[in-house]
Amino acid sequence: VIFTKHDDNSEKSREMIFTKGAVERVLEACTTIKWKPDSQPVPINGEMRSEILQNMEALAEEGLRVLAMAGRENFSPAKEGDPLPREEVEKDLSFYGLIGLYDPPRPETAGAIALCYKAGISVHMVTGDHPGTARAIAAQVGIIPANMDLIAKDVADAMVMTASQFDKLTEDEIDELPT
Repeated sequence: VIFTKHDDNSEKSREMIFTKGAVERVLEACTTIKWKPDSQPVPINGEMRSEILQNMEALAEEGLRVLAMAGRENFSPAKEGDPLPREEVEKDLSFYGLIGLYDPPRPETAGAIALCYKAGISVHMVTGDHPGTARAIAAQVGIIPANMDLIAKDVADAMVMTASQFDKLTEDEIDELPT
């Protein structure tokens, strides 16, 4: 989103960009980080990026959907009326923080899943969520065991995977999955 704030006492205006989205994508567009609202942005380094990703993983493991927030001040847009190319807008951003949203499963979900298992129906979940978020939600509703540490690694790995991991499997490899 691009905002323009006009100064009432002059003809000057101030432009700002704000974006939110998948942490990895937003972080790629950031060159600085802003620790406090009234501070100046500082260059972001590999250690900071790693800490942000660790915090994202911690939030995802709690079953939260995690978004990143970033922005840039004093943006100079193209001539009025011209479309702004996205690649020019979403670059050299300053990382502002992470947002963890809890979107709980419907109350009846766990019971319905239990009834399916009792009837001999295998339940699978497909989601666009981060794997950590998906794992936490799947455990909450009974699709996977709550304590995955008690399961063999190959079985646990087969229970939760990203779409890109699954897409790389051949039909034979899918048939050979332990679960």
